[in-house]
Amino acid sequence: MVLLENILAVVDRSDSSKKAIDQTILLAQVFKSKVTLIHVIQTDGLSEQTKKIIHDSVNAHLREIVYELTFKNIDVETIIREGIPYDTLIHETQISDYNVLIIGASNKEKCQSKLGVSIEKLARKILIPLWVVKNDESDTMKNILCPVDFSDASKRALSNAITLAKYFESELIILNIYIPFEAYATRIEYDLKKENEDRKSKQKGELISFLKIFDLREINYSIKVETGDPANAILRFIASHRIDLLLIGTTGKTGLKRMLMGSVTEEVIRELPCSFVTTCAKDITNNDLESNLASLESALTIAKQLYENKKYEKAIEKYRILLTQHVDNIPVLMGLIKAYKAIGNDKEAHKYKQYTHEVIERTWGVGYLNKFEF
Repeated sequence: MVLLENILAVVDRSDSSKKAIDQTILLAQVFKSKVTLIHVIQTDGLSEQTKKIIHDSVNAHLREIVYELTFKNIDVETIIREGIPYDTLIHETQISDYNVLIIGASNKEKCQSKLGVSIEKLARKILIPLWVVKNDESDTMKNILCPVDFSDASKRALSNAITLAKYFESELIILNIYIPFEAYATRIEYDLKKENEDRKSKQKGELISFLKIFDLREINYSIKVETGDPANAILRFIASHRIDLLLIGTTGKTGLKRMLMGSVTEEVIRELPCSFVTTCAKDITNNDLESNLASLESALTIAKQLYENKKYEKAIEKYRILLTQHVDNIPVLMGLIKAYKAIGNDKEAHKYKQYTHEVIERTWGVGYLNKFEF
């Protein structure tokens, strides 16, 4: 599973960090992952002597964990960084080819790690999947929940959920939420109950069609359709079905039949109902333009290196993640075209070539098409 080939795990001295390391060990053993342990030290205003004492203490703690992982035949290395934990973690995931960041959450009310990192904020900004381990008594993955809204984000989440359910022999519950239509004017006369029944039935049909692209033959799974506000419905379902792990996308489509997965995800993870995995937040604002351009440049460099090293499938995965973050980005689209051509998938290459044409025409005009080599 490419997602878990290289794991970056956050380490501190909290109980929640211990739970996260336990989860990291389990995943690394199953997927033969390489593990990088990262500890971030906030050293602002500290004397050099105090910094040295802290570094020595952190190194001793990391050696204990490394010994445990090495004893279990896990390939492991360590990183100690100084700085603001949130910024440092985001930067680390941008400059190296990690597939997932694992962090423990210790405060339900604030949904933070012991380091003070806001999990919500991290989920919004991080480009790679984020695995947050809740500090509770559960050590299993018997029941996995994956809400879907037919978007690309939920496709990625479901694909990962299927893989985990297969390897851990978990029960996978695929959940879709129907948002009922409400009359906004009393003068509108029709059978509202029947209208909602018909619309819900149609949405169930869309769900069945959506699931046809996935191979569900080797897993135990069930399909559920709930009605109501998406975030509340997900939280109610988790509470009533003893869910161990939630996999959820962070972007999606809007409308009566779709969940807005960005805001829904934030509402759900704020409550920290169980351990969860989020996939690829999209949050590009004018205030973050400079940092996001730097992030794009770093990630593009990694994708290009993967392509040049003939790791075409990994390059495609990286480019597709970037496309969710930087819609209509020409270098990303061109990278996808080249990578799909390299593996002989002319259908996908042609699809992205047509889309690139549309973006160029819409942005600069038809006259610019001959300036690009496809």
